[in-house]
Amino acid sequence: MLYAEGKNADAEQQLLKSYDMNHENRANLDHLGRFYEAKGDITRAESYYVKGLGVQMPGANPCEADLKALYAKRHPDGAGFDTFIADLREKDRARRHDTILADRVKAPAAAPAFDLRTLDGKRVSLDSLKGKVVAINFWGIWCGWCVQELPEYQKLFEKYKADPDVVILTIDNDHSPDDVPPWMTSKKYTFPVLYDDGFVAKAGITAFPTTWFLDREGRRAFVKVGWSEKLLEEFSWRLEALK
Repeated sequence: MLYAEGKNADAEQQLLKSYDMNHENRANLDHLGRFYEAKGDITRAESYYVKGLGVQMPGANPCEADLKALYAKRHPDGAGFDTFIADLREKDRARRHDTILADRVKAPAAAPAFDLRTLDGKRVSLDSLKGKVVAINFWGIWCGWCVQELPEYQKLFEKYKADPDVVILTIDNDHSPDDVPPWMTSKKYTFPVLYDDGFVAKAGITAFPTTWFLDREGRRAFVKVGWSEKLLEEFSWRLEALK
């Protein structure tokens, strides 16, 4: 709005202030790209579109569409765009990989002990998982972001279910656990679900989804808080690093 009113300096200040507060705001990155593109600063515009390209959020990424439009202005025949975007994605993949593995807990603490019941009445305890690499996802049907990523979590379970060194689990935090089995059936999910008996609160889980990655000694070596768009790939990186 400020830019439309001709208040360029104020608009730029507000956009950059928002960027300083949150480097992962995809909409703001797109606005910054458009702002600098309109000013004729093509190099800077492209840099913000590229940053927005790597931000994980549901839905179409406006930065990709605007980056393609900007590329077309510089290359009217559009030649080379697919190679250009593929190179950017590969660089982003390498950046994500290195960032994720660098986030490994330097002095991992043992996960709190638990002994929880599964949907089919079996018991799973922390002690029973020693010697395995374990992913534990904390979720609930009530949690929109949790539900959003569960299809990828199912793929993660399918990938590792035959691996004797890896265990993929979830702990459900629903207040009505009887709703979980029919919901799982309706979604055709088969990953293991443990019922919460108060453990989630005792463990200090306040954000959903949260995923713990336990090493073979039962220590929390990685902790991921929040939704993951590229869950299968990024969770696999963590698990493989612990094997």
